[in-house]
Amino acid sequence: MAAEAGYVRVAEQIRTRYLSGQLATGERLPSRQQLSAEFGQSTDVVTAAVALLAEQGHLSLRRGRTPEVIAPAGPPRALDRSADAAPSGDYSADSTVVPAPAEVAARLGLPPEASVVKTAYRYRDGDRIIALRTSYESLAQTASSAVALPEAGPHRGAGVRRRMELLGHPVAAVQETVAIAEASPEQVQQFRIPPGAAVIAIARTHRGESGEALETSDLVLPASRWTLAYTIPTDRATG
Repeated sequence: MAAEAGYVRVAEQIRTRYLSGQLATGERLPSRQQLSAEFGQSTDVVTAAVALLAEQGHLSLRRGRTPEVIAPAGPPRALDRSADAAPSGDYSADSTVVPAPAEVAARLGLPPEASVVKTAYRYRDGDRIIALRTSYESLAQTASSAVALPEAGPHRGAGVRRRMELLGHPVAAVQETVAIAEASPEQVQQFRIPPGAAVIAIARTHRGESGEALETSDLVLPASRWTLAYTIPTDRATG
């Protein structure tokens, strides 16, 4: 308990410094050895304090570099999962045709390694990546159409529901599962969070009127920076 209180106390003292302007955005922290001597704590305690601040979005951790102060992340963002709204902020997207991974093929009801359009999205707030999403659609379903690529052509950015309507496959239901997972090494680097930090992993599948899968995607969010919001309609007749 004493060690836990120590790292929380050190984290708060470092946080107070940049909130008061003593440390500027982009400025590097003193070394762990310097902070250890200054606060009278072990380097393990200082390391835990730095990891906590990074998970909260206050510090940038990059391999081989001293931690840097980044713009305060503010309170966790709320993401409304009742709609098709993507995380707010600028984004970039890249689409490629690939053989479907086994799990993706199963979710889309396709034969193993069937061709799919994979679109990788990176959502940003300034220079900070705030969310990652990967979407998969059957190539046979969209090939040679005006909506073959989600982020190209006349219907760029129209969203899954609108694009499927244009193909004559209206979305009748959306299935979603939510899990908490440990960030992968790639996610640690992209989100600038410490190793072992938690992420929210959301698997969503859009289904047609016959229950067929039209699109499936994986959305990953840093758990310390997001909350999920749902609006669930009720049937008055059944309560």
